[in-house]
Amino acid sequence: DLNIQTAQTNLSFAGNNASANSAAIQVAKEDINAAQSKYALDSANFIRFQNLFQQNATSKLMLDQARTQAEISKQNLQKARLNLQNINQKTSTEYQNAKNIYATQKAVKGDFILYADANMRVYDIRIKAGELITPAMPLIEAGQTTNFEVELAIDENDLGLVKVGQEVIFELNSLKNTFIKGQLIQVYPSINPLNKTAKVVASIAKSDNQNFFSGMSVEANIIVAEKKDALVIPRTFIFEKEYVKNKNNQKIKFRKGLEDLDYVEVLQGIGAETEIIDSTD
Repeated sequence: DLNIQTAQTNLSFAGNNASANSAAIQVAKEDINAAQSKYALDSANFIRFQNLFQQNATSKLMLDQARTQAEISKQNLQKARLNLQNINQKTSTEYQNAKNIYATQKAVKGDFILYADANMRVYDIRIKAGELITPAMPLIEAGQTTNFEVELAIDENDLGLVKVGQEVIFELNSLKNTFIKGQLIQVYPSINPLNKTAKVVASIAKSDNQNFFSGMSVEANIIVAEKKDALVIPRTFIFEKEYVKNKNNQKIKFRKGLEDLDYVEVLQGIGAETEIIDSTD
């Protein structure tokens, strides 16, 4: 507010200086009038001395002095006119600059007022009264209360399997044995060099009796393919990437298909009737 008030005062001052009735412009106009009168007088005096010189009634020195005085008066008149022109340009520029600064200060004032573009819930206030606020400092964390998104980290080796539109099954750490559906809505085209993962974003369907909070952890399974009556075995039964043990502790090689964190699909090598044992036993 103080900046706006100062800018408004400067604008008023600059406007007065730029007006035709300002003191500086009036003085410059008076200087022009005085210079013009002096030039008219000296020009007439020069003409008079010319006539006298032609009649041999005056000396060449007196004529040259009259001519010089007329030329000086003419230059002074030109200087007075240029001075008025410069004053008009300067005051006009200062007035325009003052208008721009005033408009800028009014616009900047809006930067100190925070508006939400929709009805939102405040999740966190990161500053306290009396703290210094600097540009780009996060102040408040706010978001919607109904629509949530989930950020997931996908290993770079699995990126070829995921695409927008795939169904996602979530399990929240705070809601054990509760599964919630969602959909993949965005895949970021970059890899985190630290953990070699890519970020993807998925929607999550929230029911009225569930409480979601920003920052909660979830486990997500993205459905990349579906197959009915698939033969799967626990991952713990596999060793050396492609072997399992039967009940006689013999190694059996098999060919893998789809897999997740817990199970691996069997395509060839063992059947549903094959009895296998945990390789960690």
